[in-house]
Amino acid sequence: MDTNEDLIKYLDSSPFFVDLENESRISRRRFFNDFQKLPESLKDLLVSTKTADLIFSLSKEFSLNNENMRIVAELIRYVVVGNVYIKYIPDLLASGLSISQENARDITGRIINQLFSPVLEDIKKIQIEKFGKKTAEPAPTPAPVTPSNINNPNNTVDLRNK
Repeated sequence: MDTNEDLIKYLDSSPFFVDLENESRISRRRFFNDFQKLPESLKDLLVSTKTADLIFSLSKEFSLNNENMRIVAELIRYVVVGNVYIKYIPDLLASGLSISQENARDITGRIINQLFSPVLEDIKKIQIEKFGKKTAEPAPTPAPVTPSNINNPNNTVDLRNK
């Protein structure tokens, strides 16, 4: 880091450092405990200047203010330590940043492709440990009832034999 401005940019966009000074002592302690349990790859992701640089560039590309940039950094932290389920990122970004679902999905895609992809297996382990095995598949839908599989052509119900 060459200047104080670079340091401030890093502190504001780093998932490790963002808003730690504003968190309660208990929240900080909980985060540090969670951080200590992480595999090295995820610790590196949270403190990496590459991570902070991506968050900063996303904030510029999507015209996010500093507060919104901090929200993105915190969300990445929460996903990595297992406080937020990864599939909720787009909805949380859209509501937290007041942006469109399309922009939220674009930001999410960049985060997953550029940050999470090298460490996705480690993130999955934490996510499964915290949330269990959630599936992306919807529940099976029942077969539609069509006239060909109905045995009652008059559409009547005989309640006498029930």
